Amino acid sequence: MPSEVSRRKVLGGIAAGGVLATVGVPERAAAEADSSCEPLPPRPVAPVNQEVAARFGIDYKAMPEQVVGVDVEPLITINSAAAIPPKRAALIDYVWKGAGLPVAMPSVEAGVSPPQFGTLTSVRRIDQLTVPLRYGVTASVFHLLPTRPSARRLALYHNGHGEPFDTMLRTVQALLDRGYSVMAFAMPFFH
Repeated sequence: MPSEVSRRKVLGGIAAGGVLATVGVPERAAAEADSSCEPLPPRPVAPVNQEVAARFGIDYKAMPEQVVGVDVEPLITINSAAAIPPKRAALIDYVWKGAGLPVAMPSVEAGVSPPQFGTLTSVRRIDQLTVPLRYGVTASVFHLLPTRPSARRLALYHNGHGEPFDTMLRTVQALLDRGYSVMAFAMPFFH
């Protein structure tokens, strides 16, 4: 029986292999995952905006009863390179609601200076991805590259509907300070 590999180690290997796993070359990503990875420090915890939290009930502030105390790490495993393609297909199906991967790629403008990120430090460069959506709508995603990157670290941060922009800025700053490259998302028409 093959030994189980933790999700963190596989994701670290996938990141090391670039986007090869995303575009359909999981073999290299799996091989990268088998190489030794240095242990990662604890993940930063997002700050809580107390004003926003006060506007919502306990359902906003507490985890559902069904998940309290559940350690998800042992539940999310990949046992072999052969297990990657079906998990990838299931994830694509879940994320894109059965429509498959988008056929249009986002346009990328490198080295933008959006004023909303002007207060951030430790930023080497910001790229803006413009993602085409249905009905002529587009979404903007900002890829913030740290001045001192730590290998294989990418954080995807999606600002919630009720969060003010400063919550995103504090979280993104904490990630940049720890060497993470950050892709900052918001719902279309927000921020």
